[in-house]
Amino acid sequence: VWNIIKELIWIKMYFQRHSDEEILSMPLITDQKQLLSMRLLDQIVGYGVQADQHIEFLVAMVKAVKRTVKYGICKHAGLAFTFLSVVTLAQNDLKNAQRYANLAMTILDRTNGHGSGGLTYCVCATLSRSWNAKASQMIGLFHQGYHGSMGHGDLESGLMCSYLSLVSSYHDGYPLQMVNTAFRALTNEMNLYNVSSNIHGINQFKKLLPVLIGEQVVDWEQIALFGDTTTPSLAIPIRSAKNSFSSEQVVDWEQIALFGDTTHTVTGNSDPISEKQLFYPLIHGFMLRMQLSVLCSKFEVGDQLSKKLHKLNLQNDPSYETLTVVPLYTGLVAAGRYRETKNKKYMRQLRTMYKTSEKIWKTRGKCSMNRALIVKAEYKSLTVPSKDWRRVKIAYDMAIAVSVEAGEPFKSCGQVHEAALACELAGEYLLRVGRNEHATKYITRAYHFYKVWGATIKVDQLKHQRAQYIDQRELSGLPLSNQGNVTRKSSKVASKSRAVEFVGASLGDNAAETDLAYSLVYDAP
Repeated sequence: VWNIIKELIWIKMYFQRHSDEEILSMPLITDQKQLLSMRLLDQIVGYGVQADQHIEFLVAMVKAVKRTVKYGICKHAGLAFTFLSVVTLAQNDLKNAQRYANLAMTILDRTNGHGSGGLTYCVCATLSRSWNAKASQMIGLFHQGYHGSMGHGDLESGLMCSYLSLVSSYHDGYPLQMVNTAFRALTNEMNLYNVSSNIHGINQFKKLLPVLIGEQVVDWEQIALFGDTTTPSLAIPIRSAKNSFSSEQVVDWEQIALFGDTTHTVTGNSDPISEKQLFYPLIHGFMLRMQLSVLCSKFEVGDQLSKKLHKLNLQNDPSYETLTVVPLYTGLVAAGRYRETKNKKYMRQLRTMYKTSEKIWKTRGKCSMNRALIVKAEYKSLTVPSKDWRRVKIAYDMAIAVSVEAGEPFKSCGQVHEAALACELAGEYLLRVGRNEHATKYITRAYHFYKVWGATIKVDQLKHQRAQYIDQRELSGLPLSNQGNVTRKSSKVASKSRAVEFVGASLGDNAAETDLAYSLVYDAP
């Protein structure tokens, strides 16, 4: 281990003394023995990651990077630089992590290695959110990995890129109907090629998306029992905890992840299911169900799911979605349970999630800032006296503004699902403190954003429970599509104008207050 640390320090110092141009101007490796060595190291890196053989993976990664700077570049070096970026990012060194990831992709370009770079593009796409890449840029990297891998015959890597691009699209608020259709198409493609490596994760989305878009009725009993290790019907044996992904016990992962799943089989596939294959689908399953619980105000159900989710060792899932979405919904569940029970443990949990989410966007990029601000606003709604309701209202306005600002040219309202959630939470807070006249604007916009997202379950719920606070006149002036409605500029001035639309409108014409509110969001350290 100490030798690996020394080698990593050597690599860091080497790259401090040499520019990217120097690295990329090195000759292509043509010696067959060196190419074979790099190919073997590339395979060890890939297999080491998949099998959680951390020492072997790190040794191979270090050797591949050092051989590259000594002998030259080749397509087999891309993966080593990619995971060097992962290791560097784990130390919160964003600048060098981004540099290594860019080097990995540039090496693939220079060596025409796109066909063998599926895993490289996959990991780089996931990492890119940490240095504020747009959603379209991230998904573009996934698509590069998909087309290169499929064209090269690496079906598993190609379909994994496609799967992860859809997961990211869902969490970035793309239209639910489009995402649902895409998951079905991906399932058909996997059946066609007889690939099943991500089928259990896909099924988690396929079971929950129809509920959100109103095609199926939610079964809360089934939702609450997801991942339940005490349900007799599951007959889950407890085994040794050695090398487990669970921090407390090992369970029958297949029975847990497939609970209630009648669509998990893939034609012609009989390969055994590994614990690792089901760890990530289980996390996705928990996150999706917690989100649904929050959206439908079923906080007791969400609390049950949250407890089971946090028994897992989430550090084994470094994905940006898990890192940022789990604190959001854990915090919102805790806030809801505190309102219901007044149990102080939920306030402590909410405070922890607030601090955690704030730390994430400050150290891992601002793409998750809106999620941190939503949790912060909920925390303020429970700690700030009701007479100071305007302070809480501004906190919600911040969250809404940043959620809207997360948009891109083809999306008129940014993180539309989280903008909707922030608007709804603000409206409900204002109703609780007796500011019904202000609540109408927020609930109307929540209704609109949910409709744009395609969440029929929420549209119907608001129509049924909060119809008197939905302003039909304001709705008529809002666009009903989230595609092609905005031409945006990249300047900070353009961003400020959109933020002022949501923040400034509620603050009135007080320019000083508006600038202060804006600076709290965009000038944060």
